[in-house]
Amino acid sequence: GVLKNDYEFQRFLLRGKTKVKIEFLLLCIGYNINKLHAKIQQGRIKMVDIHNHILPCIDDGSSDVDASIFLLKEASIIGVTKIICTPHYVKDMYETNLDSIKESLQKIVSCANELNIDLSKCG
Repeated sequence: GVLKNDYEFQRFLLRGKTKVKIEFLLLCIGYNINKLHAKIQQGRIKMVDIHNHILPCIDDGSSDVDASIFLLKEASIIGVTKIICTPHYVKDMYETNLDSIKESLQKIVSCANELNIDLSKCG
């Protein structure tokens, strides 16, 4: 009923059982994405980013502080409220020490706080 009334769905465009199943699946995915987006915009969902490379100048992620701030702002727009930083550590490739990671974190913490993004699990 919701798909017919709210989305003015009238009939399937494709023919055949398999194609109709796929079309219905895509319709349901679109419906759920719209519901999720509405909840995020209303502040009813809090999202946690559990894997990212937002720390500036660490591993293969953010190239500088400005890029990290841009990523923080984008995360805030889509409803992220907490970020758990997960920099790589690969011998002979990304061998960043803990002091460098903490220093990098300090460069973006104030911006994250302004955007109400918790970085407490990063340091």
